[in-house]
Amino acid sequence: MFIGREKELRWLEEQYNSSKFEMSIIYGRRRIGKTRLIKEFIKDKKAIYFLATDSSEKLNLQLFSEYLFEVLNPGLNAAQFSDFHSAFKYLGEQAKEERIILVIDEYPYLAESVNGISSILQRVIDEYFVDTQLFIILCGSSMSFMEKQVLGQKSPLYGRRTSQMKLHSFTFREVLSYFPDLSNEEVAIYYGVTGGVAEYLTFIDVNQSLDDNLIKLFFESRGRLYEEPQNLLNQELRDPKIYNEILLAIAKGASKNNEIATAIGKRSSDITPYLVNLQELMIVEKIESVTEYGSKKPIYRVKDFMYRFWFKFVKFGQAMIELEEGKSYYNEKVKPYINEYMGLVFEQIVFEYMNERNSKLKFDDKIIKQGIFFGTDKQKRKEVEIDYLGISSNKYYLGEAKWRNEKIKPKILLSLIDKGSIIPDPHQYLLFSKSGFVESEIFEQYDAECISFNEICEALRY
Repeated sequence: MFIGREKELRWLEEQYNSSKFEMSIIYGRRRIGKTRLIKEFIKDKKAIYFLATDSSEKLNLQLFSEYLFEVLNPGLNAAQFSDFHSAFKYLGEQAKEERIILVIDEYPYLAESVNGISSILQRVIDEYFVDTQLFIILCGSSMSFMEKQVLGQKSPLYGRRTSQMKLHSFTFREVLSYFPDLSNEEVAIYYGVTGGVAEYLTFIDVNQSLDDNLIKLFFESRGRLYEEPQNLLNQELRDPKIYNEILLAIAKGASKNNEIATAIGKRSSDITPYLVNLQELMIVEKIESVTEYGSKKPIYRVKDFMYRFWFKFVKFGQAMIELEEGKSYYNEKVKPYINEYMGLVFEQIVFEYMNERNSKLKFDDKIIKQGIFFGTDKQKRKEVEIDYLGISSNKYYLGEAKWRNEKIKPKILLSLIDKGSIIPDPHQYLLFSKSGFVESEIFEQYDAECISFNEICEALRY
């Protein structure tokens, strides 16, 4: 089932309908759904889809020649082109009179096997393609390569692309659409362990229980996600050891640069380049307090939920999993702590919900900035963190999100009011709860809006 990506498909269709030369760069982490998007777009169109291989130039040229003739001259038993320049030139001639799409998927593999392929492509674009109806799509999973070697200013292709798309994981809204028959809580947990990555969602068997799916994917040595983070880090990074240590430190609770460095026995300055690389790969995010009243020092979190789940739980259970005791490990060391783990996931869902409400102007005035707040209450000499802080021209929206099996009590609101004392007035209080709220006049007294998880899901469902 193809879901989401409406915006991306619309952009591609607009380019296709221009009837002039176009080149779109599509990239994003592995498994994110790049190929699925492209194949959805090119169906029923005249398109050459070429998946580059991690092999020799000779084999890639042979395969490219075959795909080229299969689309442009079906049934013709044509010989292989002598080189890619000749193949591109032939394609340009064919695209003078009709719209043709050329997709080169996993372009980094082609660049590695064919010396100077980007320069060759740049030359044929300038000499032949620019006056044709050819639509080129270059796609790649190596984000560092695509951003530096394809989109970067030093790339021969710099300035030739007419659009670029960095694909992201599915939102919670889109994951809800993917699992229309599951409970809201099950969908949230699947979102929280897969991060909304398209291919991971296809691994889930809706006819099995939540527990069985998680065990099958993560806690069996043959599980499809059991070694996934390690494999991805090995593909993207030359020396994954320190990256593993950093991710493990963050998963165990270290959030500031100096805390992470201390946890792995390094200096703060030593780990900064590693943190930057993890941010570029969208595995880790650097978060700053949303207002000037907060801390000046940023914190770091594992942004990719699949990595976060793996380093929090799977990493520590590998010995038992290898001994085929993964089910016992899950029941004893993971299942009892799922609600605790889901806290940050729920906060992300809350931000998505607030964006939805804000876009539909369902507040007194539009929220112009939002984020988390963390800082120090100097009078009370304590650290303060607020899950959600939205800022409009007239007030501050202070929110607290709780993913618990019990209803929110008034003390949660009173705690939020206390934490918010360092934020200028006026305040609007928002409480978000997985399990609802106890009845209390205190909520009305402070005009707090109480929003249940099911209400959030109802608002986000298409």
